[in-house]
Amino acid sequence: MGKIKKGLAVASFVTGASALYLYSAKNIIQKLAKIDSSYQKIKIIDLLKSEELQKVYLEKTKADIAWFKEVMPQKVKLTSFDGLKLCAYEVRRFKERPYVILVHGYNSDALSLLNSAHEFYKRNYNLLMIDQRGWGESEGEICTFGFKESLDLVKWIEYLLKNTSNDIGLYGVSMGASTILKTLSYKLDPRVRFAILEGPYCSFRSLLEKRLKTSLMTPALSHYNYELMGFELDELDLQKAVKENNVPTLFIHADKDSVVDISNTQDLFAANKGLKELYVLDSDVHAYGMLLKGYFERIDEFLDHYLF
Repeated sequence: MGKIKKGLAVASFVTGASALYLYSAKNIIQKLAKIDSSYQKIKIIDLLKSEELQKVYLEKTKADIAWFKEVMPQKVKLTSFDGLKLCAYEVRRFKERPYVILVHGYNSDALSLLNSAHEFYKRNYNLLMIDQRGWGESEGEICTFGFKESLDLVKWIEYLLKNTSNDIGLYGVSMGASTILKTLSYKLDPRVRFAILEGPYCSFRSLLEKRLKTSLMTPALSHYNYELMGFELDELDLQKAVKENNVPTLFIHADKDSVVDISNTQDLFAANKGLKELYVLDSDVHAYGMLLKGYFERIDEFLDHYLF
């Protein structure tokens, strides 16, 4: 009888501990998904560990802001599939040259990619810098880590297809890169000619398991994820999505990235069956590889090979 009571006590403790852990895990998902204005207080320079990169960032940012004011981008708005007002900045200067749609990462907005936008502009590309749902001037309260954002990106592609005759390229960092990966699994117009992806992750499940430091609870969390974000965890499997990609793609990742491990890009690169190249950065930087020497020269090589 004593053994039975002890067994019941242990079972009760395990059940209680599991429930507490599940509750904590749900809170983590909610905090990750819920968007508020606090991200605007994050200083990019504080995310850069290297003093040299901090200096480069400050120098480039001053020139990038001056350029942005000079070109006077047009603010463009459209409505998402689920009724949100989305915002972007368009720079249309080169009649027969391609557009690049720039897609920012988590906890940021379109203006975080000013440096990359400026570099593409110097190379005579037209620009569409989008605020993903919930960030910048776009409406939304929940981040879905590329799931619904990919459908928003389709809307922006359709906007350019309707209003211009130009070819289109996609450039994204971190969550923006993963948003593009999901979009590439859809049947896109042939005018979408290339994709450049820095620091993508393989799935929201992998991000969550890294945060939770275990995979034991993720099956139980999938339904909660659906209630909050509108998709089951396995529906944002980008290794599966990239198998459908037929757009020439440049994968970029820092070999010492501690935010999203390089193994994510290696797995995505292996799964991609279409035209592809891999560019490994000798750095620990995440989503700001554009500050490194040679970054855009490598992009030039890729575009010269596949676009012209």
